[in-house]
Amino acid sequence: MKKCSLEGQQNGKGDFVETKISRIEHRSAIRNWEVASFFFVVIVGSFLHFVPDLWPHPVGQILGPVRESVWEHLKLGYWSLLAFALLKYYYLKHLVRNFLLALALAVLALQLFIIVFHYSYEALPLPESVAAHIISYILGAALAHYSSYKTLGRETVDSLLSVLALAFLVLHAFLLVIFTYHPPEYDLFKDKSEALTMLWSTDIL
Repeated sequence: MKKCSLEGQQNGKGDFVETKISRIEHRSAIRNWEVASFFFVVIVGSFLHFVPDLWPHPVGQILGPVRESVWEHLKLGYWSLLAFALLKYYYLKHLVRNFLLALALAVLALQLFIIVFHYSYEALPLPESVAAHIISYILGAALAHYSSYKTLGRETVDSLLSVLALAFLVLHAFLLVIFTYHPPEYDLFKDKSEALTMLWSTDIL
């Protein structure tokens, strides 16, 4: 994918005016990057589930779930979204105006979808299904990228929302790290498997 920038033409007063064609090209570029990000998040996020076993190191435990809890599986979407966002920002930074807000809303949409789906499914008289949770992750990723696409296409920028978005992303990352080793005593953080996953080390915090 090629690097993008805002394009347009000057009016009679010398002011820069974005053309209709350039706006269409910009939306197309954003859409292409969101589609690529969707597939990255689905594939790489799924792979992160196995990272703690393949790489029994504190970093590996932070990147992937060390327990079969709902919270631990939120790592899959967060880290994969963040990783692709770094690449996406390099190519779209001159084109979009709400990058942090779009990323934060994508993370929030995916995480909330997974949580709501999990407890809704658990409330129904249905057997535990790995396939159902995989589908929920894919649907959540689709919702996340639709949200991101719509936000990146906005013309206006709210500086306060961008600051709040950055704070949310940093806080979420911090909590993912802390709760890897010190999970609270709530259902969201409880290990759903019969055998607890052994942590490689708890001395780093």
